[in-house]
Amino acid sequence: MTALSITFHCTAPQLENWEKYLHNEFLSNIKKMEHIQRYIFSEVYSEMIEEGKNYNLLVLFDNEENRAIFMEEKLGLMAGKITDIFANEVMIFPTLLNPIKSEL
Repeated sequence: MTALSITFHCTAPQLENWEKYLHNEFLSNIKKMEHIQRYIFSEVYSEMIEEGKNYNLLVLFDNEENRAIFMEEKLGLMAGKITDIFANEVMIFPTLLNPIKSEL
């Protein structure tokens, strides 16, 4: 099993539009994506963030190959669409997670 953590930072002026996009389009698109069977989408709380808000998509993959396919084929499309809509008001930070030990 491997994982991919994608953090989305949205600036304060775009929060209302971002949250509408999340609920009306983004989450339904995630459900439809091939290779994504298990995921958690979360609002991230942090005392360090005073401007805007962070969200995180944690995706679990059965193997590294499926994660690589997702990153090559889907992540760029997802990021491109978000950039087209929100420009630099939503920043995307993907992080590869390689479990050392897991009991999931």
